[in-house]
Amino acid sequence: MIGTIWSAPARERRYASVHDAFNCGNIDCPELSPGNTIYLPVSTPGGMVSLGDVHACMGDSEITGYSMETAADVYLRIDLIKQEENYYLNYPQIESERAIGSVGCHFGQPLGENVKAAFRDMVMRLHRFYSFTVLDAYELLGQVGEVRVHQTLDKLNAVLVKLDKRYLV
Repeated sequence: MIGTIWSAPARERRYASVHDAFNCGNIDCPELSPGNTIYLPVSTPGGMVSLGDVHACMGDSEITGYSMETAADVYLRIDLIKQEENYYLNYPQIESERAIGSVGCHFGQPLGENVKAAFRDMVMRLHRFYSFTVLDAYELLGQVGEVRVHQTLDKLNAVLVKLDKRYLV
């Protein structure tokens, strides 16, 4: 899995170990693995995508501050998707064959705030792109939504709120 992936922010320089709610970063998400897709915003000319920190495996929450680091050859395909054609809202999106999800990774915020932010983003995604009412989206996610905690290191935490695609039909 790729531990760190992000698109360059518009007006700042920063360390790759920092993450933010819009450009992603060091989120250590097990779903950043072969066959899955991450959607990131383009904030600078050329996109400027950075990645690294590859793990052979990692338990949920990365409670020790490290995982089984490894060297890796990573092959990516990067496509530019026009804003009016994508399903992106406010936060990085991860899609697998089975599920769609929103990443909550507000640097410096408590874990609960990242969970709530990712749920709100998923609600608005379901409303805007899949014709759910806001109430129906909340109800669906309250019953079958999944939360995967990636990090719980002080205020460096990140989560993925995801929904099985079978509920989108």
